[in-house]
Amino acid sequence: MYTDQTGWTQAEYDRKIGWTAHQLQSLDADVFGLQEMWNPVSVQRALTSAGVADSYDLLAPPNSNGKRIDCGALVRKGLLTGQPEWITKFPPGFVLRSTGDDPQTPSISVNIQGYSRPVLHFTIQPRSPGPEVHVYVCHFKSKGPTQVFNEKWFKADKALYGKHATGLGSALSTIRRTAEATALRFLLSEQMKENDTPVIVLGDINDGQHSNTANILTEQPRYLVGESKGGGDTSLYTAQTLQEYRDTRDVYYTHVHQDIRESLDHILVSQEFYDNSKKPELRRPQSPGHRRPRRDPGDVQVQPGEGGLSPKCGQALATGSSSTYSPITGFFWSSRSGACQLWRTRKPLRVASRSM
Repeated sequence: MYTDQTGWTQAEYDRKIGWTAHQLQSLDADVFGLQEMWNPVSVQRALTSAGVADSYDLLAPPNSNGKRIDCGALVRKGLLTGQPEWITKFPPGFVLRSTGDDPQTPSISVNIQGYSRPVLHFTIQPRSPGPEVHVYVCHFKSKGPTQVFNEKWFKADKALYGKHATGLGSALSTIRRTAEATALRFLLSEQMKENDTPVIVLGDINDGQHSNTANILTEQPRYLVGESKGGGDTSLYTAQTLQEYRDTRDVYYTHVHQDIRESLDHILVSQEFYDNSKKPELRRPQSPGHRRPRRDPGDVQVQPGEGGLSPKCGQALATGSSSTYSPITGFFWSSRSGACQLWRTRKPLRVASRSM
């Protein structure tokens, strides 16, 4: 899509709209996080085709016109509070600079000032009365090597740099992606520190479950089992890991490259959504002798204000996709339509993340 100068035929475009409409219908999510949204007009057409145009608020930048790539969202009407914002610049005071940990370590400085794709931030209120939930939709720099062949330094010595283009380009992409993750982590820590703010981060971080990118975002919290209680004040918990603690059959992936399957697209939740949270006010009251019910294995259910995450959630490459990245990503278990769920009073609040 990035290098296709001729574009799609009308028939190809219509098939894409039809496929997207089918996903909207089958998932029936209350919140969709959208990445690689080139033009909100196409999203609106998919909503209309699915017959759900009147059911969602489409969040897209006011200046989105098909000439840039944005993050967006679909939020079921009645859930959105306040106005969405698109964060382009790294937070004030954010610095990536060090003189080194010891005399042998050279100094380092990273001078990136903003995100490749603006981060979408909005709030929803799943329960009334109840806390507002802060939702972030992100799309970080890809693993693909940055193209350096047009740089002046490259052209000045092609004989030297030509054989190193892939390594240098991959390093630049990694540095940019790491900086973007750290800047979002900086923002999240400012918001979450020493309070009970519920947070969900979803989107394409272009890195795996145990990658440094994911570790920066989550702060590598300790996952608890059994009746253990805990939780990190500013930590985030990946839906993938929470699933694995409930079922060792790890089968989902959102990306295929060189026949390697992994998940680049993630859902991260704060401790307010963690059933092992040490905060008693966030756990569901239980009567003596209460036994936790078994739920559908395709669901993750979280209750803001009353807690509880069970039993598992997954992400999967969409059935029939032959691309190197999944066109549909987020809260899916295998190819089923059971989206990851957050409770909204008595009806589940369903959340999904989708690459357009």
